[in-house]
Amino acid sequence: MRKVVMLALLFLTAHVAAGCAAGPSEERPEPGASSRSSVSEQQGFSVTLKVQPATTGQEGSFSLTLEVRNVSGEPRDFVLPSAQVFEFVAFEAKGPEVWRWSEGMVFAQALQPLSLEPGEGRVFKAALPAAGLSPGRYLIQGYFTGLPETRPGVEVEVSGP
Repeated sequence: MRKVVMLALLFLTAHVAAGCAAGPSEERPEPGASSRSSVSEQQGFSVTLKVQPATTGQEGSFSLTLEVRNVSGEPRDFVLPSAQVFEFVAFEAKGPEVWRWSEGMVFAQALQPLSLEPGEGRVFKAALPAAGLSPGRYLIQGYFTGLPETRPGVEVEVSGP
């Protein structure tokens, strides 16, 4: 029963929502789409951040997708420090943090197990509203709490009126 409750918490946390990278990171635009993505690989995992669109007005929002995939060829287990499984953070291009997905949220403070089989992945989504952000460039990072140092990041822009 305890395992079912923990898995339900993980599922709920991941679906309520629907980066300084350690290791190599590559930013690449998607063909024909107004989006940006970045991939970091470390410790047998591929962590991909996709942000769409790449530019929006202050009335718009950015769709954020983080995918964590086990590319090691071996099953991997994590014990997460809380029910929070992922995070998204936005910074001014050369400045301070301006937004954090989890700001104001509360997560169960209990160890949470998470296992990923070879080739298995998890996808986490959120939205960053541009309202309240000044026109300019921003760096968005995303990370899986089991690999907090692996933070792919992409630059986006909020256009002015």
